[in-house]
Amino acid sequence: MKILPVLGIFFVLYCSGDAKSIAELTAAAKAVLDGVAAPVPVPPGEPAPPGQPENAPDLQESTITSFDISDPNEHSYLGLFSIQAINFNLPVHDNTTVSAFIGGQSMKLMPDNTVVNSFSHWTVTAGQLSQLGANPPAIVGPSDRKLKVLIVARNEFGISSKVKQVGQTHFCTGAATLPATVGDCGNVCGTATLNGDTVEFKTQKTIAQDDFEYLYLDISVAQPISFSIPAVPFSFFEKFAPIGSGTYEASASLNRTSFDYMCVEISSYSYTDPPFADDFIRGKVIIP
Repeated sequence: MKILPVLGIFFVLYCSGDAKSIAELTAAAKAVLDGVAAPVPVPPGEPAPPGQPENAPDLQESTITSFDISDPNEHSYLGLFSIQAINFNLPVHDNTTVSAFIGGQSMKLMPDNTVVNSFSHWTVTAGQLSQLGANPPAIVGPSDRKLKVLIVARNEFGISSKVKQVGQTHFCTGAATLPATVGDCGNVCGTATLNGDTVEFKTQKTIAQDDFEYLYLDISVAQPISFSIPAVPFSFFEKFAPIGSGTYEASASLNRTSFDYMCVEISSYSYTDPPFADDFIRGKVIIP
């Protein structure tokens, strides 16, 4: 394993003879988990060495794999993101800088060549990445969040960037994809459907008799990690006699473009009286 001081921070490049374990990758990635929200400049790099290519960088698409490295005992819920390779359509000189950033949906590359709203970042050079057996450093971000990985290459001849949507589930593992149903719609169920950019949630309760004096049902939609944090306002429906047989519902919605989490948990409590009878349902659904 080769440790390289780059721009005042130590970065790790894993060579072919090393054990590329998840633990090693995690330790290296956490070492550069800086949490910077302020603009981060993309370094221009040093001039091209004599005789080396004078091409502006033109990045190819990269493959990114992820692993759940959460530690519930430490209340730490993280994903490890590993960029498999960073390549160019034309050769670039060794002093070309290559930076990777991870952040939420608000992270972006600005016209002044700074990146805003990143959680973590690193920078190496094209020459370091081209060493035999070298791989890009790993990067860490929060689990269960909609994330972006931004790769930026820059030299005196130009700049190139690629953005990849990523995410690593922990609490969201096993969540149903839309359209989704939780429970039994012959009795009580919750549904989630996509209408444009709006995810619509409904709790439906079906009753087959006319002699109830009171009906109540609600719907809660919560963020993962801490299910006490609502994702949308609590919604409920109640009705006093006369209550006819039929299907009754409570509804809520959210805009998926402004929601940062990969999933939500739907829960619903309902009851009728008299005679008293109640139901509770819950389940997780993916927010695309």
